Amino acid sequence: MLKISYICIICIVLFTLALLFVDKISPYDLTITRINGVAFRIKNYAMDNGHLPDNLYILPKREGYDNSIKDGWDKEIIYNVTKNGVVTLKSFGKDKKPRGEGDNSDIIMSFNVKISDKTDM
Repeated sequence: MLKISYICIICIVLFTLALLFVDKISPYDLTITRINGVAFRIKNYAMDNGHLPDNLYILPKREGYDNSIKDGWDKEIIYNVTKNGVVTLKSFGKDKKPRGEGDNSDIIMSFNVKISDKTDM
């Protein structure tokens, strides 16, 4: 019985030590990853539907992927489309204010989406 107790204690200690070496993704890097994922989903939506989504809530989920539309600080990613069809995804960073430095800097991705007419296929 004492031997089992020692084995349990050793396992708990080893597990605790292992947690010290686990890397965590920073909120800034998580935001970049999520913005890229949202951009991919927007492009797929546009290809499948022939138009851009009205908002990010209607984007279809990708199985096995992070489908969050929030940045690493749990604030919704800002979605804008210009009249010319340029899509912009934006996070204002940790402080949730425009501009800033480091974790407070804005993270912005802009891209064009070519929408093809499905009748051409």
